[in-house]
Amino acid sequence: MKVLNAVIRAMEEVVARDKELSMAVFYEHEELLSKSTTIHNCETAACICGYAVLDPEVSRLVKDTNPNEVWLHVEDEVGEAVSNSMFGSWWKNRKLDAEATDVLEPLLEHPHLNTESNAETALDYLKQVRELLA
Repeated sequence: MKVLNAVIRAMEEVVARDKELSMAVFYEHEELLSKSTTIHNCETAACICGYAVLDPEVSRLVKDTNPNEVWLHVEDEVGEAVSNSMFGSWWKNRKLDAEATDVLEPLLEHPHLNTESNAETALDYLKQVRELLA
């Protein structure tokens, strides 16, 4: 789980810096942020991949700077339903993906699967998933 571990380390830095799940923090003038940029500002758990791909270790592991590649590499490590439960942009879909796999049953009441998540809650979920899969 090299990529997942690197994503978790990147998110620890995000949480330590008290950043939100919003890629707008990388722009000096948020009003100039547009959907045509390579890093979108969806303000959802999908931003985990956006933050992660900016980390040198993660981008080296996935050999790309596209956030979708982070998602796909983690999917290769843990499976589609598990990765979707971590990075899905809507909590109801994250919950459905978690319910689709028995391994995540102990986490079905985790706030990341039941509300829109913040960086700290998302990080906690990623760490608990890693523990379950270890």
